[in-house]
This record gives sequence, structure tokens and C-alpha cells, in this order.
Amino acid sequence: MIKIKIQNIDQLMRAYGRVGQIVKKEMKDALNKSAAVVERAAKRKTPVDTGTLRRSIQKPRRARAGDKRVAVGSNVRYAEYVHGTPEHPRGYFIRHKTGEAEFLDKALKQNEKKINRFFKQMVHNIIKSLEVLR
Repeated sequence: MIKIKIQNIDQLMRAYGRVGQIVKKEMKDALNKSAAVVERAAKRKTPVDTGTLRRSIQKPRRARAGDKRVAVGSNVRYAEYVHGTPEHPRGYFIRHKTGEAEFLDKALKQNEKKINRFFKQMVHNIIKSLEVLR
């Protein structure tokens, strides 16, 4: 399971009081966009036999205002065997006819720049909102 976590956002929300609502909304939007990008990329990279694993890749729920992280993963029991773990990083030596091992990690890595842009846009939008509130 891939988790995206933003640190120290609590201080920013407390420091600007009412602006906290704006920060929460922008954070929610950036997290949901990030999760959607990783989810789509992971599905493209997921090995397919019956399609169950690929269909199971999702974020359990959309991020809500105030959330500081979002997860993308699978609830299928054998997902970690196909994906791989630190002990067995190549998916327990399973050969994949389609897709690849470490599909979640690779989907995140492949989209790091795009995710960074979402959070840069979030900061830009917050600053813009602060200027309007002056």
C-alpha cells in the first residue's frame, strides 16, 4: 500500500486560523488528484491473470477536508505476493506474462513529478487565497 503524507500542515492551519479551511480544501484536492494518478498508473502496470487484482486497485475512499494522507492499494489477499515485499521485492519470483512486480511502487515513482506539481499548485492556491484575505 502506498501512502502520501504531508508533514507540518497542522502548524500552517493553526497559524492562519480561518485560512485552515482553505488549506484543508486545497490539501484534499491535491491528495485526491495524486491518488487518482497513482491508481490509474498502478492499474496499467498490474499483472493480470483473471483481472481481479487489477480491478481491486483503488483508494479506499476519497480524501476529505482535513486529511493529510491518502492510500492506494488492494484488498485482494494475494496482492503482496504479486507486488512484492521488502523480503521478496520481485513478487516472490512470480513470472508476470503481463504487467510487472512492484506495480504500486513503480506507479508512484513514475508520477512523482506530477504529484509534486499538484502540491506546488496547492501552495500557490493557498498563497493566492491569503492575498485575497488581506
